[in-house]
Amino acid sequence: MIKILNNDLTGEIVTEIGKFSILWAEFEKLLNNNCSDELLLKQKNRISIKEQLLLDFNQSLHGRTEYFNEDIEVYTNYNLIPENAHRPQDKYIKLMKDFMGLDELVKDDWTCGALLCIYRIRNNLLHGLKCINELNGQIELFKAMNKVLENIKIDER
Repeated sequence: MIKILNNDLTGEIVTEIGKFSILWAEFEKLLNNNCSDELLLKQKNRISIKEQLLLDFNQSLHGRTEYFNEDIEVYTNYNLIPENAHRPQDKYIKLMKDFMGLDELVKDDWTCGALLCIYRIRNNLLHGLKCINELNGQIELFKAMNKVLENIKIDER
């Protein structure tokens, strides 16, 4: 265990969060260092991620919904978007929910929905809305997000 400000964190979660920070910075560099919900939506046709990695990330999100005993609606509206957070427009929330529900009718939007979820988690982590004492229980979530970020392909057109 690593003690950080009276929080006992595993070395594994500290490593995965560090890796996540670096991978996100590299991804955001590809977006001119200025990520936003709007930009992710605009760039969705240029970004590709292997479907299996999206499914693995989806499964890790569902692990969180099960942990909180919540459905997709509640998890999205209260965990991905906590009460004090900036609330995205409904169209972005819908993309996240469609990804979490693996809605086959909008499968082309899963990559965007997944990245919007990752962006929300990143915002929660970096803007102090995360419960530090719960980070150890999120190891699978960070591993899945890191796999997604490691394997993003961006069409350079």
